Amino acid sequence: MERSTAFDFAGSIERAAEIVTEGTAFFTPEYLAGQYAYEGARDGEGDVNDADTLAAHLDYLAEAGAEFNKSKALNIAMEFVAAAE
Repeated sequence: MERSTAFDFAGSIERAAEIVTEGTAFFTPEYLAGQYAYEGARDGEGDVNDADTLAAHLDYLAEAGAEFNKSKALNIAMEFVAAAE
């Protein structure tokens, strides 16, 4: 899976939410949200392979104002997990 660098300098969850909602020229909001969830789970204390942990990161992103399709984003997050294994 290709990693977007869009979050590298986001600085806050609110900015990350804006990035997701806007998407980029190459990545959909769902792709970016899935990447965010995967990277958040990987860096956190939860199990990266656990869909509930990934979904919690997506919920946090949505609560910060990001607009994306959660089920599509969760599928993409799981693709990041599979690619990393």
